[in-house]
Amino acid sequence: HQAFAESFRTSPTHQALLSAIPVYLMDNQESGLWGAAYCGSQELNRT
Repeated sequence: HQAFAESFRTSPTHQALLSAIPVYLMDNQESGLWGAAYCGSQELNRT
C-alpha cells in the first residue's frame, strides 16, 4: 500500500536506512503455510 510505504520511509531518525529496504505487499493469505511447508521439506530432506 502506497500510504504504508511513504510512512515507513519518512522516519525522521531512520530515513536513510528505511528508504533502502525494499517493501513488498504479500496478499496471499497462505504464504505462511508455504514457508512452513518449505522449511519442513528442507528438514526432511536434510542428510
